[in-house]
Amino acid sequence: MNRALQAVPKELLAHASSYGSVTLSYTYSSGGHVMASVLTSDVPHSVSFVYMMSEMTMMESPSVQALDAVWWQHDPGVTGFLFVSNTTGAARNVDLTYLDGLGKTIQTTHLALSGYSTRLLDLPIQNAAKETQRSGIGGIKMSYVGVPGDVSAAGGLINEGEGYSANISFWPHDIASSSPTNISYGIAGMMVGTPDPMMMFSSTTRFVPYLAREGLVGHTTGCGHVILTNDHFVALPATGLCNVGVRLAKGATKVNTTVLDVGPWCPNTPGPGNSNPCNCGSDRYWQTTGVPWCVNQSCSSDHAGIDLADGTAADLGVSGLGNIYWRFQ
Repeated sequence: MNRALQAVPKELLAHASSYGSVTLSYTYSSGGHVMASVLTSDVPHSVSFVYMMSEMTMMESPSVQALDAVWWQHDPGVTGFLFVSNTTGAARNVDLTYLDGLGKTIQTTHLALSGYSTRLLDLPIQNAAKETQRSGIGGIKMSYVGVPGDVSAAGGLINEGEGYSANISFWPHDIASSSPTNISYGIAGMMVGTPDPMMMFSSTTRFVPYLAREGLVGHTTGCGHVILTNDHFVALPATGLCNVGVRLAKGATKVNTTVLDVGPWCPNTPGPGNSNPCNCGSDRYWQTTGVPWCVNQSCSSDHAGIDLADGTAADLGVSGLGNIYWRFQ
């Protein structure tokens, strides 16, 4: 791609954009036999984006196509961008809806894309941060009339000052009317340990969840449990988890225990007699970004995503603050 751009005649350079699209074609009796990705990198700023190319699906007649994406603002310096590309020679109308972390619409955009054209858009992160307690978390809904693959979209989150970059990927979903059914989602786990080399972090980077030791003997927890000396339980920052089992690990030591408190930090509403300054709802970070809300908040003094009772902390060899791995049993 770089060589193709370098080959553009000088008289046309002034008319060439700094972004666009690429199409890969091959001949075979069926699909799925060739895979490709596009790497965009800025080595001096240590940021990179890798986008997998998706295969177009041919259908008999056009219909409404819907795609969704989620995004997360890692810190206040992160900005976002979005590319929307018409892969056909005919015009396509595209509707975009930007949502905050509570599902509230913060902006809508209509695009009239001419054939094979691409638009570059700024992600309205700052608008979202003002609209939701879950600052900097949201989603994008995109729809158009056509067949799958007529319109392609991808984006990214970036902070060049700290070398942070993350992809925004879109996924299609079926909007056909049907009877509700139970749908379960699973996740292999939060990013822990050594990151994937393709993510281009420093070779010394390691990812671990962060914990705080609870203490507070004699106090009644958010689950109605009176804390005992050398007690054994954990607190997670969301309601509805009382008596749920969790498994903790620090090094070779593993411990099974139960959620008997709500916290740390969330959910909370500041007020008279409340020493917690954070204003937040339930933070089920293990279902969203994998990073606790309090990590990037100044209201949190220790940025912990889980609290351990004294006995549980002692079993793991933790004194005060520290790092552990955890999951539900």
